[in-house]
Amino acid sequence: MIYLAANNSRVWVYREKGYPMGWCMSPAGWRRPDRGGERMPFALDNGLYHPPDSPPKGMKALPPFYRMLDKCLAGGFSPLFVVAPDVPYNGDATRALSRKHARHIREHGYTGRIALAVQDGMTPDDLDGFDAVFVAGSTEWKWRTAPEWCDEAHARGLWAHVARVNTIRRVRLCVDMHADSADGTGIWRGDRAQLGGVLRALVEPHLFRSAV
Repeated sequence: MIYLAANNSRVWVYREKGYPMGWCMSPAGWRRPDRGGERMPFALDNGLYHPPDSPPKGMKALPPFYRMLDKCLAGGFSPLFVVAPDVPYNGDATRALSRKHARHIREHGYTGRIALAVQDGMTPDDLDGFDAVFVAGSTEWKWRTAPEWCDEAHARGLWAHVARVNTIRRVRLCVDMHADSADGTGIWRGDRAQLGGVLRALVEPHLFRSAV
């Protein structure tokens, strides 16, 4: 499993040490994923996520998302996947918006995987036409349904990604459910024990129990 952290330069250090890490890019944080002839595994997020108690970012976030996509393509970079715009916590609204923008993403010339950010209430039928599942939604719904989403993705030959994974135990859960990747931004916020635990869980998953 690849762990996609926020695009902090320290990820290069950990990759050189053998940790399976990469970058999760947001529209406000694009940087070239190459250095000295090496390329960082990375994915492009759409920047629309907001905590449940915060207001939605709305469509004003979409122009920066497409500018980031254009920079990526102009540089000849190939992300693991691009997350189609979605409406956090709202499966009904996400269905229509993500399909519409999946077409726009193709029109920009992107030919790789497009991920559907599944939200509360969505079903496997919603994955039709997408190349990856990005397990999002409310915290309770996400962790209750994530194993089923990963199984469904792999049965279809799709990439399986789990969002907002910031603890040892949740990294271990993702390993257990055979997720192809997970992301987390919290490890750079100063808690060395948390960072160390996540790094160990990536390479020694048998040391940790599978519990949220």
